Amino acid sequence: MTVNKASLTVSGLSGKNKVYDGTRTADVTGLAGLSGRVGGDGSLDVALTGSLTFEFVDANVGTNKTIAVSGGTLTGPKSGNYELSYPTNLKADISAASLPTVTFSSPASLVYDRTAKVFTASATGPSSLTLNYTGRNGTVYNSGTAPSQVGDYTASVTTSDGNYSGSQTQEFSITAKGLTVSGAAATSRAFNGTTNVVVSGGSLAGLASGDTVNLGGSPTGTVSTPTVGTNIPVMVTGYAISGADAGNYVLAQPTGVTVDITKASQSISFNLTNSVLSSVGSVSLSATSTSGLPVTFASSSPSVATVTGNTLNIVGPGSVTVTAQQPGDENYEPASNVDRSLQVLDADLPVTGADSFTASPRPEMTTKFSFAQLLTNDRPSANSADTRSVTITQVASSSSLGGALRTKGSWVIYQPPTGVSSPAVDTFTYVISNGIKSVTGTVTLSLVNPDYTVSVNVERVQNRVGGGKWVTFGVMPGMTFEVIASSDLNTWTVIQSSATSQSDGRLVVEDPAAGSTRFYRLRWIP
Repeated sequence: MTVNKASLTVSGLSGKNKVYDGTRTADVTGLAGLSGRVGGDGSLDVALTGSLTFEFVDANVGTNKTIAVSGGTLTGPKSGNYELSYPTNLKADISAASLPTVTFSSPASLVYDRTAKVFTASATGPSSLTLNYTGRNGTVYNSGTAPSQVGDYTASVTTSDGNYSGSQTQEFSITAKGLTVSGAAATSRAFNGTTNVVVSGGSLAGLASGDTVNLGGSPTGTVSTPTVGTNIPVMVTGYAISGADAGNYVLAQPTGVTVDITKASQSISFNLTNSVLSSVGSVSLSATSTSGLPVTFASSSPSVATVTGNTLNIVGPGSVTVTAQQPGDENYEPASNVDRSLQVLDADLPVTGADSFTASPRPEMTTKFSFAQLLTNDRPSANSADTRSVTITQVASSSSLGGALRTKGSWVIYQPPTGVSSPAVDTFTYVISNGIKSVTGTVTLSLVNPDYTVSVNVERVQNRVGGGKWVTFGVMPGMTFEVIASSDLNTWTVIQSSATSQSDGRLVVEDPAAGSTRFYRLRWIP
């Protein structure tokens, strides 16, 4: 008969869990022994010697995975009666390993250019890696597709390889693309005391094709000093961008802009009275320039007036031109001089006014003027407060057209020249005095035919010797009139058809009905 060997099984061991390491190698705990000895066989009869080997059936992650045992040898005097067998229930777990170090490769540029900023990732071990992108710091994004817009992002790497778990990240930012302004220009201007400069124009440079970005804002320019110069550097601010894609750009204000500031024009404001009395001594001068620069003065006639600073010193009577001037400086052109004429009047010289009268052009008709009439517009001096009296000291004997003049008492009698037709203008002169100095005045006569009806005053009514009454009128000497009278202003009666005034201007006619309620009209007979 045949006796089979008894089976001795390795016992006393437990599988030990491990983290995936890519190998089938397994580990156990416990002390390896033998189970299944027959009868009284003991460890001295048969024993396990040599090294045991433990391997998982595969290297992949799993739970309750079988561990295969091999190796070892039976030794001892009765070892021939046995054969070695291995346990089939030795099990353990292989858990996923942490994702190993991932190497991220960033794109060539992280400056915005409309392209997606794709990262690549590599690691030793996992069979495949997956990238996902999320936003951070307020950037909203979550996609497996790489972003292209400006913002802050995180690239996260995971794997579908079940033997690994976890993720690794790489933070990155897409920065704005720089834009510049091309063609901006400053407008040259005249000096105005400020550092402000007008800037306009320009277009965007550096814009990616297909993006919508507009150039706008309120550009302004400033210079370091307001003074006159050429090619002065201008610091420009205020340009701004807008549009659907403006958030992907950062705008640099234009540089290299220059401006020319030229000298400013200026003008002078200067007022001066037309005349002063020689007795005033001095006159204060006041003038301003639009630049604010000081104004100086000059006199055209030092014999009449001189200038000291802002004071005009009166020297004597006469005409003088006072000139206000401002020569300009590094920022202002010279101002145009402003001239003002001043008449310095003699405080003791009488002043004659204009006298105008009407007279007949007929030689046979004389006209009389009283001294008081001639002196009506005359003054003792240019001083309006002067209370001295003036008198007529002389009257010319003939007029400019050859008319004759004579004085009688306080009257001047004028006889027109022959051959003058109406209308015409004649003049004559007279001299007045204030007791210190004299001056000549001029009387203008308009020679026109007078109205035929003359208004006169009744000087007196006298009883006529032998009966009747004489009525005396005051008219011009040498004139002939028809005299009519009325007691009720309705019925008029001719009382003398022709009466000629005497050399003293008296016209005497007879009117028996003369009285306080009698009215008269004189009709001139040429």
